[in-house]
Amino acid sequence: FVALILLFTGVMGYFATKVELEYSMRKLVPDSDPDMLAYQKFKKKFGDDGNKLVCAFDAKDLFQLSNFTELAHTAKKIQKVDGVLDVLSIPTAQSFKLDSSDYLRMNPVFSKLPKTQLELDSVADELKKIKFYNGILLDQEQRASMLVVFLDPAVMDSPKKIELITNVNKELERFGERTNREVHISGLPYVRYRNGTTVKNEILLFTALAFLVTALLILLLFRSINTLLITLLFISIGVITMLGITGMLGYRLNVLSGILPPLLVVVGVQNTIYIINQYHEQYRKHRNKAIALMRIISHVGVANFLINFTTSVGFGTFYFTQTSILEEFGLVAFLTINLLFFINIIGLPVLYSFLKPPSLKQTKHLDNRRISGLLNRVEQIVSNRRRRVFYWFALFTILGLVFLIRLKPLAFMVDDIPHNSKTYTDLEYIQEHFHGAMPYEILVTSYEEGAATGVGMLAKGRRLQRALSENEELSKPMSLIEVISAANQAVHENDPRHYRIPSALAFGDLVMKFPPNEKGHSQGMLKGLVDSTYSQIRISYQMKDVGSEEMARLNAGIQQTARDIFPPEEYNVKITGTTPIFLKGNDFLYDSLLKAT
Repeated sequence: FVALILLFTGVMGYFATKVELEYSMRKLVPDSDPDMLAYQKFKKKFGDDGNKLVCAFDAKDLFQLSNFTELAHTAKKIQKVDGVLDVLSIPTAQSFKLDSSDYLRMNPVFSKLPKTQLELDSVADELKKIKFYNGILLDQEQRASMLVVFLDPAVMDSPKKIELITNVNKELERFGERTNREVHISGLPYVRYRNGTTVKNEILLFTALAFLVTALLILLLFRSINTLLITLLFISIGVITMLGITGMLGYRLNVLSGILPPLLVVVGVQNTIYIINQYHEQYRKHRNKAIALMRIISHVGVANFLINFTTSVGFGTFYFTQTSILEEFGLVAFLTINLLFFINIIGLPVLYSFLKPPSLKQTKHLDNRRISGLLNRVEQIVSNRRRRVFYWFALFTILGLVFLIRLKPLAFMVDDIPHNSKTYTDLEYIQEHFHGAMPYEILVTSYEEGAATGVGMLAKGRRLQRALSENEELSKPMSLIEVISAANQAVHENDPRHYRIPSALAFGDLVMKFPPNEKGHSQGMLKGLVDSTYSQIRISYQMKDVGSEEMARLNAGIQQTARDIFPPEEYNVKITGTTPIFLKGNDFLYDSLLKAT
């Protein structure tokens, strides 16, 4: 039996080495939910909206030649990092310009790196006139600047994502050091990365603390190094088993399954203490090791099995929810707790059969006066103060129900990040200057094909954007409306007053200045902003982390505003994106917990 347990532990240990941390936001909304179906359709059509890492920093003296040159070099280095698709920053900014054929083309604002301060000032003045970048590369007061890194979604779903974000982070930190300014890094990929790192550190910390507390309690109770080592051995086998099962099933450790290792320490220690304590009691009673070990199984086996089985079933009910993170947690907990029972009930008696009988010192804990006195006191209360016990239980039950009713299913994107951490303060800085870093998407679909290239739909989109600009929770949008407005400004000699959707007559002339769809030129300009049938436009925002409760209010207000502008019989307006879907998943998680309970 000992050899089998060692072999089993070795196999579980092997699979435990295959376990990876979960760095992505777990899918909490079922695949059959209409909002999830719409989001999956959006991703298939426009790509992943959660691949932008953003960095904001103080814009003071940014246009000094040395600082600007350092920023340009940093952007160039980041572009060379494996897994980076593109970098949007002041040095890499592009704008519309008319070519010799009178077609609008995208060209770098800084065609070459400025050599002198005068040359830099001249081009910088032109950049500041381009209203497209106001609120994106520079905040409205031009006190802060932003650099956006577009990451490859394929790399973000692979083990290389840690190296990718680490390398980008290093370059940004170096830029901050060399220009003597603090860089503030955020965005969904970065938050995921920090969440995963936090989960990893906390799993190690709380598991170590659980082992330490357990060791101290066992020493205080049994006062035996031998008993301590045996207990810790079987607890360790339980933790390795849990990690092994996770690896065998192809699951990853996440913020929820990360609580299982310290939880199993608690479950394992009660099993071992119960069995060892019973062994010591039976041996002192019969003075025969064989009889004592047999009595362990006959006296403790059934009761211990029922305790472990009911505990595992309690966790196992999560498997029948519609939330994948709870299903994984429930299945792993159910299997591990039951396996841990059989390992303990078989392994401990077999191990003790090879060891010497417990000495008088090792069984001395059975005569602990303090524990005996406490248990006698409890017995007296239960026997003689029954009415008072019922009153107290009723009071605590009522209080529990009162506070239970006050619970709200409230969630934030950065729930797992401490508010005093740099990651959180960085997010607050970006939210203060650019109104958010979390993706939020609005899709407007016309029932008429090609309507997105008409001035009517674009003008309505402009009205919607203006109405939503009053919301402090939303950043400046990226949309076809903004691109057309920027093109209109470009053909009017970069006059900021012409940053708008032109009149119907002028719109036709502007559209003619876009190059024909050759070599993907038009697709390159409009890619990700309009669908292939030109009947659907995408209005892409970055938003503050307002939480699930405020998100519901925000969505309702935007939907009402959109209905007032876009007649429902002609248009369909849909709110989607990683942030709304993730926060909606909190409601499903709450419902799943209630059902499992």
